[in-house]
Amino acid sequence: MDDLIVVSVVRDYPLYSDLVANNTFFASAKFADFDNRVDNQYISVRYNSFLDDYDYSQEAWFVFCHEDWELLSPIADKLECADKDSLYGPIGTVFVPARNRYLLRSLGYVKNSDKNGKNIRFYGCSCPLFTQVDTFDCQCLAVHSSLVRKYHLRFDERLQFDLYVEDFCINAFETYGIKSKILGIKCQHYSYGSMRQRFYDNFDYLAEKYRNARYSYSNCLITKELGKKLDMPIKREPSGLWRSLKRRWHNFFMS
Repeated sequence: MDDLIVVSVVRDYPLYSDLVANNTFFASAKFADFDNRVDNQYISVRYNSFLDDYDYSQEAWFVFCHEDWELLSPIADKLECADKDSLYGPIGTVFVPARNRYLLRSLGYVKNSDKNGKNIRFYGCSCPLFTQVDTFDCQCLAVHSSLVRKYHLRFDERLQFDLYVEDFCINAFETYGIKSKILGIKCQHYSYGSMRQRFYDNFDYLAEKYRNARYSYSNCLITKELGKKLDMPIKREPSGLWRSLKRRWHNFFMS
């Protein structure tokens, strides 16, 4: 298999060491970490600096992940059989038409918690390996170096700490037809995400950037499309766990 290089922007090194650098599921990986404790640069800028400086004669899988993201299952075997012409992530979203509305469906898997690993919430639902989605959450993105080199893929540096992976996915598909697919790994994100004004400002920026897009794109955080406008309202679909519990209670009462 090609090399596996894990790229992270770090402000909490003890947390990064516990969850990423010393993760047994990354045992054969190499690590590229950017110290953001003093010079707090945008994540998109840091990621691009890695892509700009990389020696592309050495083919590798790049895994861009947060310092508070923990891999809970093997990833190397999934990437080994993955198509190198696609993007990959643990969880993503799609719009699904249903009667008089669209459902925002989360596919894949992530376990969210606070920084101490408590107050756990589960997101996503099971799907076949390599199912296509619109975009991934920023917590993790995997891409092969050959694809980056071929199309000179880069992150939008106007996006500071939000939506830079979503933009990466949209730009790749709109411009080059590169698909985003669920990798089928288990993971835990020690954060629930941040919905500050910065997020909404960046969302408005992307809405303008892709106002003439050919397709509509979903995202993991809000029920609002980017790109082509949908012709029906959007509602978030309950998680796979919640749907399963509803079915069990329904069957119980019917019996």
